[in-house]
Amino acid sequence: MTLRDLIRDAYATREIQTTSQVVGGPAWIGAERFDVVAGGNDLQTVLADRFKLRVHVETRERPVYELVVAAGVFDFRLQFVGAIVPLRHGSVGIATPEAHASRNLFSALHGLFGFTLESRQAPVNVIVVDHAEPPSET
Repeated sequence: MTLRDLIRDAYATREIQTTSQVVGGPAWIGAERFDVVAGGNDLQTVLADRFKLRVHVETRERPVYELVVAAGVFDFRLQFVGAIVPLRHGSVGIATPEAHASRNLFSALHGLFGFTLESRQAPVNVIVVDHAEPPSET
């Protein structure tokens, strides 16, 4: 796992669940891979000791998808937080790409349930990497 992945796992909360919510730090924290055996608070301690890791949590405006339902059909709103990435046809598992080549997550949600996903900016908790050093070989 990369150090960015390990940070996500060590500091995961209900509001922080994706690697895209770990920001800052040197480039190598998202590229080099490490094997670390620890979990929970122990993982936080190992990362602080071995990588001299210092982080803090703050709220930033980030891109989100908001699930919007047809007016008058349902009485709720959901919001999904995460990275905005291109989606491939058939990625929602409702049909194979061959059967419904034009279906993607957006059209499937709208066609099957009357939902739309709207991209917008919203306050999102992120973990900011203040300092990290490569671990020594010992």
